[in-house]
Amino acid sequence: MGTIMTKERVHSRYTKAAIQLLGKLIKLRRRQACMTEAELAERVGISRTTLKKIEKGNPGVALGIAFEVATVLKIPLMGSNSKTINFDLDHIEAKLAVLPKRIHKKTEDVDDNF
Repeated sequence: MGTIMTKERVHSRYTKAAIQLLGKLIKLRRRQACMTEAELAERVGISRTTLKKIEKGNPGVALGIAFEVATVLKIPLMGSNSKTINFDLDHIEAKLAVLPKRIHKKTEDVDDNF
């Protein structure tokens, strides 16, 4: 039998740093709230192992799960409160509504006059 090779996803330094920052913020807020890993994991409905991955900045954890943990700990994401997020969401949806639904690459005309 052959070995199945999986290609590891490559992330930019900025992405890695942002994920690690979120993880450290989560760990800090959890400790400040005097919550154990088990308590927070149970409250969010995830395993303690998943929470540890989030706190270590593992980019393989689903974004929705990491955001939910941050939300439970009242860590602001994408703005200071839900009104800001909803305003930004409405604003972006309005912009998307006027843009074409499909993107067509412009083809270059071939200059075949030699």
